[in-house]
Amino acid sequence: PPRNMPIEEDPLGIVPFDADPIFAATKDLKIPLIVRNAADTDERYLQRVKDAGESIDFTGAGVPLVHGDTTEGILAFVYLSEYRWSEHEVNALRTIAALLVQLLHRVDAEDRLWRGALTDELTGLANRRALFAEVARRQRSAETSVALLFMDLDRFKVMNDYLGHGTGDKVLQVIADRIRTSLR
Repeated sequence: PPRNMPIEEDPLGIVPFDADPIFAATKDLKIPLIVRNAADTDERYLQRVKDAGESIDFTGAGVPLVHGDTTEGILAFVYLSEYRWSEHEVNALRTIAALLVQLLHRVDAEDRLWRGALTDELTGLANRRALFAEVARRQRSAETSVALLFMDLDRFKVMNDYLGHGTGDKVLQVIADRIRTSLR
């Protein structure tokens, strides 16, 4: 299919599984897929390649990016000529795919931990640690002055005790939502 940018500028691309029949066939892939003969490929895919004005002689190898029982993606390499993939090469691709999945999930977990360390779990607003870090950052910056607004909810404890902690949590969430929408 036609690309929006030259291939030299887009060495790695993210393509949705439903982009074409070849990608769709990999959606639930759990083992490596080797495509050695373009003639064995789905006719619709071959037509798309022809329509793009490209050669249809290619050999490809793809290994799934599997986490648990879910195929999250595929790491694929394509040769625009005939190529025989060795078992060692396919095993190397499987290893790289496993490392990529581990890396992606580690980065995601670190993001969640960092976000959790700086936000209140109930309201999603910045917590005291984030406040102190932001005030310190702004104080170091000569570009802006620092102003703080302090809010207190009068008799919140009495309401929380009388109506219950679940209701008190909901009140805090509504107030947090109103603060968030008012400040942006």
